[in-house]
Amino acid sequence: MRFTISSLVAAALALTHLATATPLSPRQEALKPFEVTATTYSAPNGRPGSYPWITIRANVTDPNSYTFTSGDTVGTVPAGISGLNCLAQWYPNEYAEGRSYPCDQAEKGHWVMQTLAGDEGSFFGSNFRLRFIHVVEPGQLIQEFRARVEGEALFKAGIDGTTSYSCAGSGSCGASLRNELKPLLVPVTRTV
Repeated sequence: MRFTISSLVAAALALTHLATATPLSPRQEALKPFEVTATTYSAPNGRPGSYPWITIRANVTDPNSYTFTSGDTVGTVPAGISGLNCLAQWYPNEYAEGRSYPCDQAEKGHWVMQTLAGDEGSFFGSNFRLRFIHVVEPGQLIQEFRARVEGEALFKAGIDGTTSYSCAGSGSCGASLRNELKPLLVPVTRTV
């Protein structure tokens, strides 16, 4: 069997390349989507003495658990933490887009809901987006760990929409998440 210098050099380079290849890193587990279980929109009729606020209410749950380490401590923030009673309120002549509203206090972090323009470029009761932000914080003793997970969904009336929208003879209008879509699954990304 004959080996040429070039074949020996090629074999040596191939073995060197295999020996210095970067190790495979563990695969990051994909995040499950948020689950929106309720969303309602209501706009007043504008008559004197009637309720003056436009409101959006929503409930959302994060089905993901988060593992953290701090020194020798390993812990988990459990799945199923909910953002309940997320409430956005504003007067009809105010600008609603891009504003942030807190949800009820949650264990191991907090939730925020943002109101955004719909897919037609403006905010309407029949076409708007909500961004849900879950900030995960294990507790005061572990300050180093924080996760921020966000998901955004379009709430739009219509045949293929996610909400039922109607206006009453009094002039008030409302929308709610369609029952057959509950829970509405909202894809998420971890931003921190």
